[in-house]
Amino acid sequence: MLPWGIEMKRRKMNAIGFVVMILLLAAEVMGADKQAVTFFVAPDGNDAYPGTEANPFATLERARDAARQAGAHLNRRIVVRGGRYYEVSLTLGPQDSGLSIEALQGEKPALLGGCRVVGWQKDGDRFYAAKLPGVKEGAWDFRCLVVNGEIRPRARVPRTGEFTLLNPFDASWNTTAGGGFRGADKPEMKLRLQYREGDLGSWLDIRNAELTVYHRWDDSVVGLKAQDRETHTLYFSNPAGYPPGAFGVSSYVVWNIREGMHEPGQWYLDRTRGMVVYWPKPGEDIAKIEVVAPSAESIIKIIGNKGTPVSGITLDGLHLCATTTPLLTGGWAAGTFKGAVETSYMRDSSFRHLYISDVGGQAIRMADGMNNTVAQSEITRVGAGGIYDIRGNGNSIVGNRIRGFGLTYASAIGIRTSVDGQKHPEMSHGNEISNNVVSDGPYVGIEFEGWQNRYEHNLVYDVMKVLRDGAAFYGAGKENVIRGNVVRDIPHGKRAHAYYIDELGNGCLVEKNLSVNCEWPVHMNRATNNIIRNNLFISGGVSKLSFSNCSGFVMEKNIIIAEGAISVDNLGGVAAWTDNLFFSRTGQYQGVPEKVQKIDPQFVNADRGNYRFQTKSVAPDLGIEPLDLSALSSY
Repeated sequence: MLPWGIEMKRRKMNAIGFVVMILLLAAEVMGADKQAVTFFVAPDGNDAYPGTEANPFATLERARDAARQAGAHLNRRIVVRGGRYYEVSLTLGPQDSGLSIEALQGEKPALLGGCRVVGWQKDGDRFYAAKLPGVKEGAWDFRCLVVNGEIRPRARVPRTGEFTLLNPFDASWNTTAGGGFRGADKPEMKLRLQYREGDLGSWLDIRNAELTVYHRWDDSVVGLKAQDRETHTLYFSNPAGYPPGAFGVSSYVVWNIREGMHEPGQWYLDRTRGMVVYWPKPGEDIAKIEVVAPSAESIIKIIGNKGTPVSGITLDGLHLCATTTPLLTGGWAAGTFKGAVETSYMRDSSFRHLYISDVGGQAIRMADGMNNTVAQSEITRVGAGGIYDIRGNGNSIVGNRIRGFGLTYASAIGIRTSVDGQKHPEMSHGNEISNNVVSDGPYVGIEFEGWQNRYEHNLVYDVMKVLRDGAAFYGAGKENVIRGNVVRDIPHGKRAHAYYIDELGNGCLVEKNLSVNCEWPVHMNRATNNIIRNNLFISGGVSKLSFSNCSGFVMEKNIIIAEGAISVDNLGGVAAWTDNLFFSRTGQYQGVPEKVQKIDPQFVNADRGNYRFQTKSVAPDLGIEPLDLSALSSY
């Protein structure tokens, strides 16, 4: 031990050193504030200006370059004034880490991935046409047109419904994990379609026409290269994802031809003449409306790599609009297509208060990201999906509203967490998807996949409107939690479900969820050892639960109420039925185990959403907890 005097001196020096350290840290923080740099962008700016608030830049690209020149040691911000910015295609990389791009408070900047169409001329009695450079030559192509800030429908034949194709295809599906059709879908079978005589004629413009060929849980958009009028055969310029006619689905639609212009607001791209053709709505003055033709697949790209990710990016308060997609088959969930915001290897970043509308592909697609947040954003009228989180870890998708997705690609999904395949669920791990509202879509609302992800307090409704064999919540993975969600208004007759765990789903928990107006609330397929607990499923018709090729399921403390029959398929898939309560108002039960109590649960007022139990209810005696939906009260 040191002598007392020397010990006191050492302690004094340590104390002084500690104070000096604190002062140095404070100086460093103050210095960081002083070294912050902000660049401004405005529609009436000039890229030759210094980028100050008084003299702003005109483009985000110029502001990004200025931020790069300022140096990564500074806190760098780009503040965007309100107004409309055309032909935006901004790419950020690792050197831009820490950059914030935000709307000026109280203003609404709109970033568009295309240019205004001008020079309209009359084209017949009702239409107007404008020449576009590169369209006739094939250098510019798009399948989305935005008029007065709103995506408009392409010309289609037939006007409503679908045509029926005649391709024979009798091969059976051997599950996704089992190899699909196992070679029965030969490449040449994906390149042709036989149509019924009288549906299509010599008037079909091969260069303009595109088809959507519908499959069971997928769809393919294809172009044409030839028509054989003798055999009534169309030949595709790009392959379909599955052979037309597969899965017993025989429907298709023709897009983008003049014969499909049935009502005002429609348009088509006339590649033969190199023009875009539009039919104005009543009251629209072609000389005054804003028509934007997209040229970019993404408006903002944030691209890192595995060794050098991009980090600390902030996007706040921006409106993104008008992107396009290439002529490709989108694949499962239309996952081929890019996002208006497209990221790879991004971490510790935040997207908030974005408004993404009227885009051709996904709204936001993130790949291989970590600890990122997408929050309080609105996504509407999109050609493909809403928010896609692929191979993400620790990401949060919270408090967003997605409505009107899949306008071009019917297999699109509202929100998905994915590993791009059912193997290696650990590649998507620890993500949170909560308090989102997803509605008005042709297929799945929220896809759950990966490992130990949480999907809580989301509202999904009015989905599964076009394709079949999906659900409001659909997926697989390992040990995922689907808790406290509400599903309502799922169409009948399309193998459309509320909650669906598919192939290889294992150890997942579906707990304390509600579904209303869905006749098939639970469907499980080739899944094992999952728990369905303390859920409430209400149907105004029949109610069906199925466990196809499943094993080891636990059904515990659930309430099922139906006006008609309640049925259960494949009881052997469920290892334990514990304290469940089923109530068919017509007294019809098919395949329901004897041990399930069949009695009215006696809610306080289910018609008004009050699912607490009356004092005479037997549900509390079974240990069933009333649903607490307070987390969704703001919806």
